Amino acid sequence: KSTQNYSLQITPEIEGEFLETFLQKALQKPQLFEELDKQQVQSLILSTFFMNPGDAKGDNLMVTFPVAQGKRKIISIDNDLSLTSMIIQEGENFHTLETRNILFSIPHLMDQELDKDVREHFQSLSVPAFLLNWLKSLESHNGGYMNLQRFIDPQTFSLLRFPLKLKKGIGESLLTKFQGFQQYLRLNPQVPVTLQSLYEQLDPLPALYSKTLLEQEHDPLKAFDLLYRQV
Repeated sequence: KSTQNYSLQITPEIEGEFLETFLQKALQKPQLFEELDKQQVQSLILSTFFMNPGDAKGDNLMVTFPVAQGKRKIISIDNDLSLTSMIIQEGENFHTLETRNILFSIPHLMDQELDKDVREHFQSLSVPAFLLNWLKSLESHNGGYMNLQRFIDPQTFSLLRFPLKLKKGIGESLLTKFQGFQQYLRLNPQVPVTLQSLYEQLDPLPALYSKTLLEQEHDPLKAFDLLYRQV
């Protein structure tokens, strides 16, 4: 009798509905947006300003069912394509957005004023210490991935390209962008700040591109679909 090893990826179950399904209803009935946990959703969007997801479409995020307090969270269930470039050159005189995030296309979320507690939390972070802890966590995960080598045949393991590596300069880029974000908040303590205004401050050209698509289409889901497919 022989045995065969199989590799499985196990993730916690998220009970809820796809973000795309929720948005289809909420764009018709805007009061549904009030069900969302404002602080959690704003923190998620702020984090994506730095993580640059390349595949954050409507069926890669879930909206949880209401908890005891009646609020719902947005949870990413597929975020392996991260730390992309905002803009890439696809050909001569032709550029596209590599970062694609449906949340950036929803005015009801992006035009809200930043929650006071969320603002204070992000301002209070020590960016160098935060990034160092993040890098240590990545190193720990890499160690766990490398331990899988004894359970996977060499050919398959080589396809996984472990250990995972960051693109050259990504640490410095994140440090500079995060510190610029904090400085903008500190220099404008009395100015109401929205996620859209932060997007325009941190990534002016992608923000303008997304805003122009929204103005042309008047339908956030259609605008994002065009952006996602880059047509």
